[in-house]
Amino acid sequence: MKSDGQVFKSEIHFCEGIAEKLGYKKAVVGELSSKIYSDPTITADRKMLIERAHKFLK
Repeated sequence: MKSDGQVFKSEIHFCEGIAEKLGYKKAVVGELSSKIYSDPTITADRKMLIERAHKFLK
């Protein structure tokens, strides 16, 4: 999603499907992508991302 600078709905749906298979609610994709996409070097605080993701576990 980030490599070409564009985000397509099909990519979002794919990621949401993977998230659900891993036991997360679909909304985790939006939560994490908003933090990761705004960081051009993808150096976001991983601990913070993990903590946010855990809130979306089913």
